[in-house]
Amino acid sequence: MSGKGRGTPYPEDFQPNDNNMLNAQRWGLNLMDQVEAFSDYHQSKGSRFLKWNLALNTWMRNAYERRESKFGRPAVPIPQAPDLRYSQALESYLLRPPLRRQ
Repeated sequence: MSGKGRGTPYPEDFQPNDNNMLNAQRWGLNLMDQVEAFSDYHQSKGSRFLKWNLALNTWMRNAYERRESKFGRPAVPIPQAPDLRYSQALESYLLRPPLRRQ
């Protein structure tokens, strides 16, 4: 079966979900600016997607990678969610009492 024609046009009531919000924050992007550009682009092209929120994540990931490479820095791999053990260890380190010199 061909993928042509599958999916739905851009939904009138599209809203970013929690995952979109988390990714925008993680990549240092303004979510509402990204949603506006994403919406304008895909409505003008008549795009169809099965999962619009996943398409928004792809849009933002591309924006992040373009921004990184535009300024002469290689696009770095997107960090994964922090390991809870690392976060706890870092917090313990930062909250420890200062060492006293004798």
